[in-house]
Amino acid sequence: MSENNNRKHSKWLVMVYLAGDNNLSAFSIAFMQQLEAAEYGHHVRVVAGFDSPTPWPKGARYLEIKRYRDPSNPYKGMKWPLHNDLIQPGHIVVSPDFCECEPRRAKAPDEPIAEEALARFLDWVQRYYAADRYMLIVFGHGTLVAGNTFLADTNPPSYLKLTEFCDILEDHFEDKIDILAFDNCVMNGIETAVQLGRKVDYTLGSQGLMLANGWPVKEIIEAVGSHYRREPKYIAEQVLRACARNLLDFALMERSSEQAICDLTKFGKDDALITSVKGLSTKLREGLQFIYIKGEPVLLFPVVRDLVRLARLEAQSYWSETFVDLYDFAALLLDKCNDYVAMLEGMMRSVFPDILEDLTTTVKVYFTPWPLIKILTDIAYWCRQITEVFRCGEIVPYRYYVGPQMQYSNGISIYFPWTLPEGPITFEPENEWEPKPQNYYLMTPFEEYKTYRFASCEYGDWSQFLEAFFRATLRNVRVVEYDYTEDDRNLRFFNKIPRAENERVTPVIDLQKSSSSTGEPDDSDYFQVKNYPRRFYISPADCKRRMDIYGINGKGQPTEAEVTDKPCKVSYLGWNIRGLLAEVVDLPKWNRGNEKDPCA
Repeated sequence: MSENNNRKHSKWLVMVYLAGDNNLSAFSIAFMQQLEAAEYGHHVRVVAGFDSPTPWPKGARYLEIKRYRDPSNPYKGMKWPLHNDLIQPGHIVVSPDFCECEPRRAKAPDEPIAEEALARFLDWVQRYYAADRYMLIVFGHGTLVAGNTFLADTNPPSYLKLTEFCDILEDHFEDKIDILAFDNCVMNGIETAVQLGRKVDYTLGSQGLMLANGWPVKEIIEAVGSHYRREPKYIAEQVLRACARNLLDFALMERSSEQAICDLTKFGKDDALITSVKGLSTKLREGLQFIYIKGEPVLLFPVVRDLVRLARLEAQSYWSETFVDLYDFAALLLDKCNDYVAMLEGMMRSVFPDILEDLTTTVKVYFTPWPLIKILTDIAYWCRQITEVFRCGEIVPYRYYVGPQMQYSNGISIYFPWTLPEGPITFEPENEWEPKPQNYYLMTPFEEYKTYRFASCEYGDWSQFLEAFFRATLRNVRVVEYDYTEDDRNLRFFNKIPRAENERVTPVIDLQKSSSSTGEPDDSDYFQVKNYPRRFYISPADCKRRMDIYGINGKGQPTEAEVTDKPCKVSYLGWNIRGLLAEVVDLPKWNRGNEKDPCA
């Protein structure tokens, strides 16, 4: 913030930007009403900027919440808090005044795009307010990474990119923002953390979808007011606990959700997580390389492709399979590498039991000269490094999940679409310096992604891996039909022989085109791809841990070993309450120092 001795000063300044120039306008008003309902002392000041969907006659609305405490408030006699707190921002759009000879017009009657709207609000904040600590809350649409809907405006149609958002924060804050809270969908990604790490200490947000009215705004502001003397990390934790308690109730409508706090000071290019992801990316690309046989490119290690694909399939995903939980993917890929080595071990011991009994080493070590084993060893090593960073590095100090569909979330996602994304397409001016560009070029999401700091070779180098993955998993064009015949040499199960005849015709099953009138959805719910434990069906291993229903139409009284404070128990709904969420609802903590198995 710039120096200005006339600015109002406080210990904490909570800045709330409401991107309501869309279908979230009514929710924005409800958000501001909750701001007004919060009770907090003079050490905290709250200001809000509401980008309204109706530019005439007033444009954006700026408010200083609880302005009645300010001697300059002109509306002391009227009990209408939102109206009383309105402040003319200086770039207000005025309506025509027909009492004059000529209707008055504003100096700049044009409605700003989304980027300019946020910048104007922070300009206004910078001009009139200062604080020892800063918290910025943004409310609106996501997603920020490789999308075109973050803080989207309807009038005129516009949105913010990740790089633009970062530039705005750098322009308006000389020091770091202590807490950046995202009340938006799909914000807790490693790309966002790396890009914003130079300007933000802690972020609070979600990897998946957010409910439009899911945040308990009143409790959030009061948490800041009650703990304003504490460090930002502690305050962020209290805000997260308030969110967890509020979103827990939405489990009654079977709505799963998750949120986490990320420590952005640990996302530098030389920090453990980024170097581990870069190491994994390098080894994955090595395992997905092609060689040429008779002039045709052939994948050198198909096993690596299949292991990555299987881990990606099972991993917790978000935003229609566009993002995946980083920890979950790394842990699953590590398991797949272990399973493959175990399979080799079992095969060798079953085929050559006498020979292997005389060996003093394992099959894994015996096969180390095989390049595939070396690559799998390196991949497993970097996967373990990633999981260790999550476990010990405190990059995600606090997190929680509600419900079964998000139970494999660990706080940080990574961009990992199945195929090279073709949309949403964005239009970029050919000459950025032109005030009104005439020519534009198209940019795909992946081209935009490659401009991010994390995607570059100096950081995670993830874009290079994605290109290798897309190339390795792309099927060949259907050129000819094949027959599968017996292999006389017994080198394979069957030989694949091209057919010389005409193309085989597949019997017609259904010629009806999918439409809204067929009753069949055009796009399946992405959760149908995931075989997660959900209501009414859990895995066989979990059946013995499943809690019974007690009370009316259920069993009588539960025994001591059947109550909810046992960490080994699984709810009859298919999930268990653990971690920060268990603390929020006062479940006893499991003493991890006990050697006795609590599930015994």
